[in-house]
Amino acid sequence: MANVDFTVGDALGTAEFPPCNDTPNDNHHTEGPEPTTAYAVDGLDPRIAIAVRYTSEQVMLLAVQAGGSLPPEVEDLTRH
Repeated sequence: MANVDFTVGDALGTAEFPPCNDTPNDNHHTEGPEPTTAYAVDGLDPRIAIAVRYTSEQVMLLAVQAGGSLPPEVEDLTRH
């Protein structure tokens, strides 16, 4: 999710980005999953949302619930 104000909490454990080879003519795709660390998001239950480090400068918020919508707690973060 982009443009969401959140604070990364404690490390939860190891996570993985699946291999990506969906860009035509890109010879730099990864062959296997890329390890990363999953983090809690301050104020949210990890069953609702987690954060993962995407690059050295970017942290990504990941949240979804059954049916593909965002949990209300995460929707609240997008309204600030």
